[in-house]
Amino acid sequence: MSEHIPVFIYTFLACLSFCVIFKFHKIPHMIAAAAGGMLSWVIYVACGFLGNDLAQYLISTIIVSAYAEVMARVFKAPVTGFLTIGILPRHLSRVAAFVDDLKHQMPQASVRYALTEDLNEPFDVLLNASPVGMYPNSTDCPVSDALIDQADYFFDVIYNPTQTVLLRKAQAQGKVVMGGAAMLVLQAVRAHEIWNGDSYTPEQIASIIQEMEAKIDAQNAAK
Repeated sequence: MSEHIPVFIYTFLACLSFCVIFKFHKIPHMIAAAAGGMLSWVIYVACGFLGNDLAQYLISTIIVSAYAEVMARVFKAPVTGFLTIGILPRHLSRVAAFVDDLKHQMPQASVRYALTEDLNEPFDVLLNASPVGMYPNSTDCPVSDALIDQADYFFDVIYNPTQTVLLRKAQAQGKVVMGGAAMLVLQAVRAHEIWNGDSYTPEQIASIIQEMEAKIDAQNAAK
């Protein structure tokens, strides 16, 4: 475990940098969020004896999610500010192992993986769950124009910018699109309902989403 300490420190500093980029206003919040990112990697490494990436990811995610909920209650802030995913399977071999484990656990599921540049077929829904296109790299697009042509509905988890290149290209073709602001606000709403006993009407939620998008657009326009 000791040989991983430098990596743990780098992870904390990297997550802390994201807090600065996203302009966390309170230092205790920044430290708590960065610690959550580091914790995810610590748990993943600590569970290495299991010899199973899927199990390590699962345990790490559960513990970090619980940590984020606790921090949200301690600081009276939305849980999304503390829920930092610190482990991303970037190698195809790991993705293949994940898919194999998933098929073993749910034999009825139809699951496959491919590089986006190798995809050339129609889809009902295209969902971007990667950071490609997120500020400050707002000119990037995670898929090709050809793939955009073959999908009907688009959802991008990114909320800054409010309209990513992916969504703008799809919308220009008359496709149905939705950005990540709604998901971000709904997660925050649910956290407030659980921890503070608050309640919101659909109209209030829609107003919060619009207000948040307007603030993000104004902030970007001022840069």
